[in-house]
Amino acid sequence: MALILPVMMLILGAAYTGWDAMRQTIGLSSATRAGVIMAANDLQNSKSASDLLDATAAINAEEGVNGLFTYSGEPGKPPGYVCTNNCVSLTTSAPGISGVATFGLVTITITRSVGTDLPIVPGINVAAHATARYQ
Repeated sequence: MALILPVMMLILGAAYTGWDAMRQTIGLSSATRAGVIMAANDLQNSKSASDLLDATAAINAEEGVNGLFTYSGEPGKPPGYVCTNNCVSLTTSAPGISGVATFGLVTITITRSVGTDLPIVPGINVAAHATARYQ
């Protein structure tokens, strides 16, 4: 009996941590979609200089936070700043020809560290991706 309770508590803690990570990932999915839509809009309107900045702002707005998510090289950060936690990254592909339409792809990836209540697991990194096309 003395061994069963600690093992059960560990199993319950692991289940809760897994559930919390899954819940965070689902929430990040909608924020990622908001960011990729904003970036695709900027790229379509030839505002590629502000695409990552605007996408990050849209992600923070969707999550209901101010400045939580950042990116490497963000204005206002120290020179050489490299994002290591709560990061937004953007990749684009050059517009190519598919049939008669020319379009490019933009992909946003968000990574976030989820804290746990288990002392043996300090945190779990979760990620969400979204892709949109633009002309």
